[in-house]
Amino acid sequence: MTNDRERFEQVLDELQQDPKILKMQKFSQHQGNTTLQHCRNVALYSFQLAERLHWKVDEEALARGAMLHDYYLYSIQDKGVSAWRHGTGHPQTALDNARKDFTLNRKEENIIRSHMWPLTITHVPASKEALLVSMADKYCASREMLTQRGEMKPGVNEHWIRRGLKHRAGQGAAYLHRKVRGEA
Repeated sequence: MTNDRERFEQVLDELQQDPKILKMQKFSQHQGNTTLQHCRNVALYSFQLAERLHWKVDEEALARGAMLHDYYLYSIQDKGVSAWRHGTGHPQTALDNARKDFTLNRKEENIIRSHMWPLTITHVPASKEALLVSMADKYCASREMLTQRGEMKPGVNEHWIRRGLKHRAGQGAAYLHRKVRGEA
């Protein structure tokens, strides 16, 4: 594991050219963003957070898991589901859809299935990559809903990432260390 930005961006670019991934452009979420824009934002911030925390990651699993974490492929408004039902159910729908269209490894499956943790309390992030995507998803969704549309630029409000997410990442890292030792 490394933090090879070039490798990460290569995988991300390949995914963004896949016609199956491009289907996410049809669905809006978070104040006018598309699901594709949101997933790209999450991928970029996940990698940026890994760099900030000096965590070595599996670049391919991080890029793939982040880009597929909301691969649920439906309009929330058209489906008529409550926010709670969507929040708790869409990770499994995204995983089911991703399994149909892509070959996933266990880490990528966990990234997708656990990204709404702790809302989905029984599906806990089992890797650094899954924890990064879970944290970045919450950050990006909040930013997208409250402040802007479209692609967020890495570095915007970086102090917020350092202060808020670094604290949460430390808590998550402590949890992962306890889990590895069999204490969690």
